[in-house]
Amino acid sequence: MIHDIHLKEKIPPMVREIGLSDTSSFHSNHVDADVSQSPCSSPFGSPSLSNRSAKNALKMAIQRNKHRRIEHLLGHSASSDGGLDENNLRIAISKRDPESVRLILQFGADANGSDEDGLTPLLFATAVPCLKAAKLLLKHGADPNLTSRPDIESPIVMAINEEKFDLVQLYLRYSAKMDALLADGDTLFIKAMNKATPAALVEEMLREGADPNGKSARGDSPLVAAIQAGRPDLVSLLLETGADPNLPGPQHPLWSSTYQPEILQLLLAKGASHKKTPGILELATSINNLDTISILLAAGVSPNTKKDATYTPLCSAIRDNRVDIVWMLLANGADPNLIASEHPAFECVTHDRAHFLPQLVAAGSDLHQPKGILAVAVAHDNKEALLWLLDQGVSPNDRYEEDGGHTALTRAIQDNKIEYVDILLASAASPAVRGKDWPIRMGVKHPAILAKLLKHTTDIKSISKGLMEAAVAANQLNSIKLLLEAGVSVEEKTDGVFSPLTTAIREQRFEIVKYLLDEAGADPNHVGEHLPIIIAIQRCENRDYRYIDILLEKGADVSKLYRGWNAILQTVELGDMDILQLLIKKTTQPLDLERGREESGITVMELAKGRDCDEAVAVLLEAGNPSSTVQSRGGAT
Repeated sequence: MIHDIHLKEKIPPMVREIGLSDTSSFHSNHVDADVSQSPCSSPFGSPSLSNRSAKNALKMAIQRNKHRRIEHLLGHSASSDGGLDENNLRIAISKRDPESVRLILQFGADANGSDEDGLTPLLFATAVPCLKAAKLLLKHGADPNLTSRPDIESPIVMAINEEKFDLVQLYLRYSAKMDALLADGDTLFIKAMNKATPAALVEEMLREGADPNGKSARGDSPLVAAIQAGRPDLVSLLLETGADPNLPGPQHPLWSSTYQPEILQLLLAKGASHKKTPGILELATSINNLDTISILLAAGVSPNTKKDATYTPLCSAIRDNRVDIVWMLLANGADPNLIASEHPAFECVTHDRAHFLPQLVAAGSDLHQPKGILAVAVAHDNKEALLWLLDQGVSPNDRYEEDGGHTALTRAIQDNKIEYVDILLASAASPAVRGKDWPIRMGVKHPAILAKLLKHTTDIKSISKGLMEAAVAANQLNSIKLLLEAGVSVEEKTDGVFSPLTTAIREQRFEIVKYLLDEAGADPNHVGEHLPIIIAIQRCENRDYRYIDILLEKGADVSKLYRGWNAILQTVELGDMDILQLLIKKTTQPLDLERGREESGITVMELAKGRDCDEAVAVLLEAGNPSSTVQSRGGAT
């Protein structure tokens, strides 16, 4: 085709404007035109006629097929080159008037000249089309390979693209170049490998010397082009005339033929090697082509060869739910334990294909290796597979390392799937077996699940530490109550550091703090990451003194040192007089203002003076007076 869209669209209007009044045996349509409106367009290149009246007379004669008049005018008053100035050769071609074309050429018109649009006479004859005009042009030296500009195709290329095969055959006899690279990188011969080109024409091109292995600039070969066009007749013809069935073009021919079973058989029969295309059977499986799979298996292709070092035919057939292909592959030796992107049995679970599992087991699938298939069933909400696998004796306590070490139970807990927890506990899943984490520790986030787990636990203290603190961190008061009923200590720390009470204060969970102190008996002076009262002071915002108040009410010791620090020191350090007065006013423990920091020996009073905090000094001095202290804590009675 003409690459310049403007030119391509211009040819049909030219034909209409120039005027067609005859009929043709060719398949192009024609349109009658008013000759009085015929335009004068750009020349093919030459001097003009001697005068305007002669030019008009010649043009009128050509339009009316007045051959004797044409000959007279060309011979006596006008040169043919001058006639071309008025587009006369193109008018004659568009009229499909070979005699007028002959006369104009006889009087010296240039058969290879081009107009300002880049159209040569032969290209115009191809576009019309006019076979007789093309023959005359060729006899007068027209070149079927000639293109006036890189963006315009040659006559032979146009003829192939527009399926004008009578013209193609004609141009072949006049030295059309079949293997030369065209502007778009193709060869003429490769362009002929399409759905419409007659096999006889391709055969003629081969006789004229076309190279069956000649590649385009992109590496395309004629054979691969014929395969992609779905032309087994052309493929057979190419193979018979020397096309290499193993020549990449740019990919191996077998890859394209996977979609064309008839062509695949031709290639294999002519020596195409499937060993050069590892994974071709997986491709055939992925496109669900049973005929191609049968042909490849019969040719000896292994059903266990991976594509891209990852995908196997069996796993792809399972993925696509192809019962017939799964059966065929297993019957031909597909390994039910060969891992692709997944183990075949796992593929059944992740893609909701549990119905294939019995077939795989019958073929030798090991459901116990790799471990973790039940965790996968839970993760993918595949209850059918879970129940069937449990019936086959798969352990619910196996860990799946690719999912963080989850067991089926810990995965069900994490996803809050109570039904699956019930199924697994009824099938001997143990809360004492750690998965991604300890089941009971994970269960504190879901009180309903935790209650079920505790019923199946005989020695909760041996399972893990930090359960109570984890329940606090999860903000689950009901889980805290369940753990207390099960005998878990309210003071049990996580990692020996974080206590339930200090975590509740740190996370600002007052309801839990109140429950721990009022109902669970938590010690307000039991150290976690620090003293509870210290954390309450550090976390106090917007004058919310609830946490400090309740700790003081329950006996928090503001003078108790931990790591050389206590509540009074912390308050003086912050310079918060309101909290300092609150501590002194509400503490139920004796104040010790003379106790110094362990590492430095600095007392509370010395710290206050060092901070230039006169108000703090005054408060502390008043607190240090026994009578005033007693009065501040409740007044004299």
